[in-house]
Amino acid sequence: MHLGAAHGVGTTFAMLDEARRRQGRGAKVVVAAVDARGRAPLADLAADLPRVASRPYGDDIDVELVLAAAPDVVVVDQLAHVNANGTQRWQDVERLLDDGMDVLTTLNVSEIESLRDVTGRILGQPPAVTVPDAFVDGAQVELVDMTPQALQRRLAHGTLVAANQLDAAAANQFRLENLSALRELTLRWMADHVELGAGPGVELVAVALSGAPASAIVVRRAAQLADRLHGHLVGIHVRASGRRAAPVVDPGSTIDGRTSDGLADQRVHLEELGGTYREVAGSDIAEALVRTAVAAGATQLVLGASAGRRSLVNDVLTQAGSSLDVHVIGGVDRPRAIPRGRPVGLARRRVMAGWILAGVGLPIMTAVLVAERGHIDLSSGVLSELLVVLAVAAVGGAVPAVAAAVAATALLNWYLIPPLHHWRIAAFDDVLALSVFLIVASVVGSYVASAARRSAEAARARAEAATLAGLAASSVSDDPLPVLVEQLRDAFDLTAAAVRFDGKLEAVAGTPDPLAPPPLRLALADGGELILHGRTLTGEDQSVLRAFTDHLQAALRARQLQRDASSAHALAEADELKNALLSAVSHDLRTPLATIKASISSLLQEDVEWDDRAVQTFLLSVDEETDRLAALVANILDMGRLRVGALQMLVRPVGIDEVVSSAVHSLGPAAQSVEVAVPETLPHLQVDAALLERALANVIANAVHFGGGDGEPDGCRGGAVRVEAALVGPCIHVRVVDRGPGIRPADRERIFQPFQQLGDRRSSGVGLGLAVARGFVEAMGGELTAEDTPGGGATMVVRLPVEE
Repeated sequence: MHLGAAHGVGTTFAMLDEARRRQGRGAKVVVAAVDARGRAPLADLAADLPRVASRPYGDDIDVELVLAAAPDVVVVDQLAHVNANGTQRWQDVERLLDDGMDVLTTLNVSEIESLRDVTGRILGQPPAVTVPDAFVDGAQVELVDMTPQALQRRLAHGTLVAANQLDAAAANQFRLENLSALRELTLRWMADHVELGAGPGVELVAVALSGAPASAIVVRRAAQLADRLHGHLVGIHVRASGRRAAPVVDPGSTIDGRTSDGLADQRVHLEELGGTYREVAGSDIAEALVRTAVAAGATQLVLGASAGRRSLVNDVLTQAGSSLDVHVIGGVDRPRAIPRGRPVGLARRRVMAGWILAGVGLPIMTAVLVAERGHIDLSSGVLSELLVVLAVAAVGGAVPAVAAAVAATALLNWYLIPPLHHWRIAAFDDVLALSVFLIVASVVGSYVASAARRSAEAARARAEAATLAGLAASSVSDDPLPVLVEQLRDAFDLTAAAVRFDGKLEAVAGTPDPLAPPPLRLALADGGELILHGRTLTGEDQSVLRAFTDHLQAALRARQLQRDASSAHALAEADELKNALLSAVSHDLRTPLATIKASISSLLQEDVEWDDRAVQTFLLSVDEETDRLAALVANILDMGRLRVGALQMLVRPVGIDEVVSSAVHSLGPAAQSVEVAVPETLPHLQVDAALLERALANVIANAVHFGGGDGEPDGCRGGAVRVEAALVGPCIHVRVVDRGPGIRPADRERIFQPFQQLGDRRSSGVGLGLAVARGFVEAMGGELTAEDTPGGGATMVVRLPVEE
């Protein structure tokens, strides 16, 4: 199998070259499917190789004819091809392999199933067809590599695909950043699949399956991990049994451990990635999952985790211990709030339990002592009552313990110490025993309360440290003010927090409660104000609050400095625009005025009699130069609106086919050289139709003038300008393709600057058309860039997000 990063790197050439070498060594080689795409080198390589006819209804492989030919080697291009009957080409290849034949084939890295998500993020949309990893893993893979720059040069020279055959999706794949990402992905995939000669000790990766849709992502991540470890993959589904069933965790969904409708699809997906499936029953999902993984010999366990399922993740980590490496895929919890600044101590429930224990335990113990008064002495009674007081201290803390000690002292004096039923104490030893009893009970109660207080203070210190660490990390962002206000609200468990500067709210987090107490207002430097809603902060909160206010003040200063810098930059740009405008007016605006003046003056001459043809020529010159002057003034005004931010848009859903048609129609006679290929089925765009029409008209007019021959089909370097559009991921790409002299890579950004003109051919403007077009497109959330046209020329690409 010959693997490449993208179409055009030479996988088909390498496959055919290998087929010729094998044929030269005496092997019987036949071609079942090959795509030469009109390229002479590929056609020459395939010319000497016998070919088996395809099926009558397309380019599908006729497997029966290939088997009847009984070759040693079969050449099958494009392994990810989909047959007319819905099956895939790799399944046909599998039949050929089962019959003992060697198959030479090609595959792009984007067509590997486990890399579907990664390539989808790179290209904007996942591949339409993929090949299972289980099939790819059994192949001998040969890498065919080419640098992105070299691949782009091949595209520009027209050796890969003709300009009129390059659709938007393919053009997006050939962008330099996309080619670089695909090449890096290919090299990493090859490095992970280098044969290391691993024997029976190969690692096993287990993945938890639930049936939820998001589990497919977890399965693919587990498959990538297994590939990197050169190991095997096993999927485990735990079917809950009993009342203690807990969910198998999965990101972004609620998983209940029961078999779901999506489980069968996940099982098929797992097997396509080369994994095996196991299903077990268990009342404790975490325990059953870990036990099954360990029993299978797994060394790694992959599972997902949503924000609300941390307890189960903890259970799995506890159960796994050192026997498994656990990989958790999921979101990140919000930062934990600092404990409120109330007096630190035991929980109210524990204090209440202490009081109840004192009120019940002391009377019961005293009744027992009174019943056995004839058989026990005072020391036994004191120790018995002390046992109850210690229990009260351990449960309820200092206050219930001291109260219980005093009550126990009174009960001992009244019921056990002579004279009975009197508050007097006759013997000094009894006084000493009761005093020691009271001191011991008080000390123990105080010790328990102190331990609880230290524990709460430690928890608060940890929370403060975590908050300050997050505060430091947030302060390095470009505009940390909104993040800092949100962190402040979370840290102190407030309902809302806001920062006001010069009477204007700069950042707001949360919503104030109208029934809550009035907000706390803290002054910041330079006229700022911090407003806190929800609760009153205590002295214990002040150290962290001071850290927040210091960072907020720094963020306010940074924002003000950024505004000052933006104002200075705007003034500099305005000055630059004024100077450039004056320079342009000196020629480009004077020229049409001079032509108009000369024509009108000639017509007004009384001593010259002009014939009808001459009068018509003068009037046409006036009309053309007036239109030219109006276009120049419109572009200048538009650029001024863009520079000062005064552009107003009327955004509504529009069809790109209607906008392109209007833009081409506005060109007048020049529209004859424009070929439009925009389908009516594309989704609507949420844009200003008038601005987009102006932008496209400028781009198309520029292409006609410099690359389309000014309406002449064969002007400049060749044919008509072509306008095409297609859906690529979440965006519509509008491509304006010309066959002119092209644009050097170093000039591709300069042409979008105001008053820029390239080449020797004089434009009919001041060099504002593309600058205005890019400004309008970017104002609508889009992007306008320049690329090479295959075979020569320039292609302007407008990318706009579709309506949500």
